[in-house]
Amino acid sequence: MTANYSSEQDDSDKVVKLNSEAKELSNRARKLLCRIQLRLNPLDNENKKEDDEFLSALSELVNQSTADTRESVSIESGRSSSGDFTRHWRTLEQDAVTRGRKLLKREWEVTKGGCKLWLRRVLAGVRSFSKGVIR
Repeated sequence: MTANYSSEQDDSDKVVKLNSEAKELSNRARKLLCRIQLRLNPLDNENKKEDDEFLSALSELVNQSTADTRESVSIESGRSSSGDFTRHWRTLEQDAVTRGRKLLKREWEVTKGGCKLWLRRVLAGVRSFSKGVIR
């Protein structure tokens, strides 16, 4: 009887520890989501729809609703929920990564184009300055 009680207590301690770690990870993920939201332009622009879809994909990964999906998938299918949940999670993850890569590529092109424009202006200024000094 004592060994059985000890085993149950160990299991209970493990669950408490896992829940604590899950809460910590969830909080960190929410903070990261907020930081990403702060960096994206909230005003209407030509990329607003893509930005909102990216944020939505990230939000799906962070929200607890994905945990609820785990239970609903297992109830509906009558199969082990672990594999279904993992596949569902991987699909959400891949969607967010794909959207994020497109956003980063777009922003890089804007930045790269801005750097070229800035460099042209600087070089034009240097040239006009050197012409004035040489004369």
